[in-house]
Amino acid sequence: MVTQRQSVFFFIGDDKYLKEEALKGLVSTLTGKSPHPPDQMTFYGGELDTEKVLSQLNTIPLLSDRRLVVIKDIEKVSDEFRASLTIYIKKPSKSAYLVLYAKDDSVLKEYDDVIGQINIRRFSLLSGEPLTSWIMSYVEKSGKTMDRDAIAIFNELEGNDLSYLSRELDKLITFAGDKREINPDDVEALIGKSLIKSAFDITDAIGRRNVDGAIKISTGLMAGGRKEYEIIGILSWYLKRLLKAAVLRQKGQSDYAIASMLKIGRKFQDEFFRQLARFGPEKIKSNIEFLLKADLDIKRSKFDPGTVLELMLVRLCLL
Repeated sequence: MVTQRQSVFFFIGDDKYLKEEALKGLVSTLTGKSPHPPDQMTFYGGELDTEKVLSQLNTIPLLSDRRLVVIKDIEKVSDEFRASLTIYIKKPSKSAYLVLYAKDDSVLKEYDDVIGQINIRRFSLLSGEPLTSWIMSYVEKSGKTMDRDAIAIFNELEGNDLSYLSRELDKLITFAGDKREINPDDVEALIGKSLIKSAFDITDAIGRRNVDGAIKISTGLMAGGRKEYEIIGILSWYLKRLLKAAVLRQKGQSDYAIASMLKIGRKFQDEFFRQLARFGPEKIKSNIEFLLKADLDIKRSKFDPGTVLELMLVRLCLL
């Protein structure tokens, strides 16, 4: 239950989806048994009017018992507004709740004087097991399940933006129809088997140190509408699959057992294991590290994505 002492919130972090879900939860809590949700107004830090915001915070709600004011991009507010906001936080309205969206903790130093009166919630981008758990939970709400191999492919291809992932998962759930479990075949069918096959072909070109071949395949994929991050994602997934196979071989598993555990179709097994012979575990790990760096370079918008992808392929071929 939200109390009056918790009437000012900082939602901090990069994940917009989790912030919006938390905001919905706050609205639901404030609504309670009332037939009317709180009056709500959203402002943006770079274009707000101090008097208008303060007026909203201090005006008694019309239909609801509560008023909710949201300010996004709080880092962009003026010094004048920040001073007025600090004064407000020291003595907030009894009927208003204020939510401030920030990207990181650096903004908190501007509110040292009132930090004890602010409820801070953090929403970082999910990865690894927390992201896998989120996907499982999201799919289960539809009455379906999704196996970990399918999630692994989905993660590598689609990234970790939950707003985007939720839309793509909705498509996948619809595509699966009456099926109870979503498996790798469903993910591949929706995304396109050509992308999966291309991951094999690019990796094969890398193993043969065929720079022109690797670039030609990736260029063809982009001409067909694929994004650079999608190509890097599927390559990362495929190399991780090779790494699993290499580790299993070191543990004494037979190729037959490995193919069964990794769900490699019969018609691809010979090619897969011939390819595996060209890559030792250490080389595969180095390749994955290069892919991770390229993915970060693209996401941080430091360089042109096409150039990043091409340079990455050249480096992988020369390793």
